[in-house]
Amino acid sequence: MGDLDGALQDLSTAAQRKKNDGVIRTNIALVYKDKGDLDKAFKELQKSMALDKKNPWTHRALGEIYEIGQQYDKALESFMKALNLTRSPQDASEIEVNIAKLKKTAAEAAYREGLESYRQGDRNQAIAAWTRALKLLPKHQEALRDRGLTYYKGGDYEKAIADFSTALELEASNSELYRVRADTFYKMGQQERALEDYNKALTLNPKDAVGYNNRGLLHHERNQLDKALEDYTKAISLDPGNPTFFENRGLARSTAGRDKEALEDYTKALSLTADEDRRNLLKERISALERRIKGPHADAVSRITRLDGIVSYTTTPANLKESKELQDAVPVERHPALPVGPTSSGHSTRVQ
Repeated sequence: MGDLDGALQDLSTAAQRKKNDGVIRTNIALVYKDKGDLDKAFKELQKSMALDKKNPWTHRALGEIYEIGQQYDKALESFMKALNLTRSPQDASEIEVNIAKLKKTAAEAAYREGLESYRQGDRNQAIAAWTRALKLLPKHQEALRDRGLTYYKGGDYEKAIADFSTALELEASNSELYRVRADTFYKMGQQERALEDYNKALTLNPKDAVGYNNRGLLHHERNQLDKALEDYTKAISLDPGNPTFFENRGLARSTAGRDKEALEDYTKALSLTADEDRRNLLKERISALERRIKGPHADAVSRITRLDGIVSYTTTPANLKESKELQDAVPVERHPALPVGPTSSGHSTRVQ
């Protein structure tokens, strides 16, 4: 610190002799910066700028001050001005390194800001922050992924697909990205593309229980019950503590007329479910199944023709009310990439 004080005294004396020398003012500012006095450093740079606005070192020093103060936009602006003004190839190279590092730092700050906005429930602010991060670093994988997931949650599926696809161009081996893109295609009604991505995701990660569950929903909607049951059963074998998987398999078994097996799955789902609302729905389903098994119309089995949205079915009039009770299921959508796992309600039980 003594050396800095001595340098500051010498420079101040020189500034008194050469009042119009902006370089001296810039050097004084750098000493104040090293001493940690950013306010005095900034004031000296303002004096230097008033004397010579085309000095690249002044703009570079100003960029360093802004960067320390985490005013990244202003820091980048100052570094860019310094780069445009400098005539030294070596200085230009150093400034370019400064800019590259600063962009990464600023992008990470914007990404964290987006996470905080998401935690607070402000998805629009989160998207805006992640968009800033991507403007600075177009290949910011986490920002692409989380912005895409947030677009998905808001029903903006085209934008979600665009973000997931860009992220996959950067990391083609990411099974989770294939799965969430498959979920998005599913929501858009593009079943073939969804199936292609589910298959790719499960090839990359054959232990993805959620992937099997969600592909099972697609098979179920297409009335391919054997394939749906196979996927649900695989999901259960990988994660036997997840009530969602038992509930979905129960729904598929009920659709196939295998009511006793469906009753076993709903009962198991109930034993694993803590949420009281969810437990009440499962109890209603179990009661309806028990009545149907014991009733005179036990052979009248409703057939689901649409999942994950509007549910339509065919049944006999005598079994209409009980069939309705069996059709309502609620999706549980988990986004592990984000700080808060969003949930929504609907009909089929989808996990992310």
